[in-house]
Amino acid sequence: MNRSIPLIFVLVLTVSSLMMVKLAFAQIPTPSVPQFKLEYFDASYSETNTDPFTGANVTHLVDNRRIYVTVQNQPFAYSSNGTLYDLYYNVRFKGHFAQDVNWRELYSLAYSNYPTQENSKYLDYTTFSYSLEQIGITSSLLLSSNAQVEFQVEAMAGHLEYTPLRSQILIDETSGWSPTQTIAIPTTSTTPTPALSPSPSIPEFPSWIILPIAIALLFILYLLKGQFIWKKEGKKKA
Repeated sequence: MNRSIPLIFVLVLTVSSLMMVKLAFAQIPTPSVPQFKLEYFDASYSETNTDPFTGANVTHLVDNRRIYVTVQNQPFAYSSNGTLYDLYYNVRFKGHFAQDVNWRELYSLAYSNYPTQENSKYLDYTTFSYSLEQIGITSSLLLSSNAQVEFQVEAMAGHLEYTPLRSQILIDETSGWSPTQTIAIPTTSTTPTPALSPSPSIPEFPSWIILPIAIALLFILYLLKGQFIWKKEGKKKA
């Protein structure tokens, strides 16, 4: 009987520990499915550079077309045993006419590069953007005008885990993917502004030619003055 008491005590402690661990994990709040909106903005501009070999001005268009994803923030605050949990977002996209197997995620757990929700106490929205070039590289396709792109956003509760080599994000709870939203890339006819032609330069005279010209002008003035005096004296005599 005396031997069974320590065994029962150990079993009670084990069961209690397992229940506490389960309770701790159950307390991590599950994020709500995000609500978001899509916006397209074209900030492309013309840039003029000088060709280092020909000296000619070369103008080209810098493509800066971007899609902005604005997510409505949701209340989230949780910590456990000194570990602070944050709300992260994942975003995926595909062509409007593509199958579901063609969804492409813009972030990766391996690189721990998920964007974090802005402080929901002070800001109502979290915004991040993607260039059409970035989306094209991810999908191995070049997005053209009139393209239709579908987006979904997922909220994820997670925390940072520090290792000797680097820190990485561990995801504990997810909201599941949001309903799909579609955005169309409008047709644009942005034309680079032509570079201004350089003004023709005025030819410069060599410095050595200035002195002879000055002497010649002085000599002409001397002759004109002498002729004027000669005429004036001739009139007096007459």
